[in-house]
Amino acid sequence: MRAKTRYDNGTLPNCFAKQLWDQREKHNLTDQEVGSLSGGLFGAGSDTSSATMTTFILAMTVFGDTVIPKAHEELDRVVGRKRSPTWTDEENLPYIRAVVKEAFRWRPVAVLGGTPHANTEDDYYNGYFIPKGSTILGNLWAVSSISPLYHYSFISIRLLHLPSNCACIFAAVSCLISVNLMLILDQS
Repeated sequence: MRAKTRYDNGTLPNCFAKQLWDQREKHNLTDQEVGSLSGGLFGAGSDTSSATMTTFILAMTVFGDTVIPKAHEELDRVVGRKRSPTWTDEENLPYIRAVVKEAFRWRPVAVLGGTPHANTEDDYYNGYFIPKGSTILGNLWAVSSISPLYHYSFISIRLLHLPSNCACIFAAVSCLISVNLMLILDQS
């Protein structure tokens, strides 16, 4: 365990593993548990990241003819060809940000909404009784495909005007629903 060796000799930077080592005794964690918790965090992040990249590549294979030239133009205009983009460029790359959000919407990697939730009181939904404390998983794909406006298409400009702070997927879904309703009302 390289992190433990670095922790013991004081060279481990402030990170999740260091926090676990700092609180190991308080939570009665074994070395193996600290290693497993640290590795689990890495595994979860790499799995969802690779799935999102695969989704993006699939989308660009199918819809890239209309998306890639616009994204390339924006990137060249804002960043140029002599450096890579940084996070400080993000606010000036609205089209690319919209493409990324559309990739998240088009094929969400956490189809069932990721973290399970529990209702705080008895409830009824469409005639079904849901007792207090039931585990509830949101069907993120269904919510983000809520109307014919979304369906299976990949429309990069669909999310162009979402607020830039609309990054959390559930916040994005509520933004999507609002945008969806506005688009439906505009068509009536």
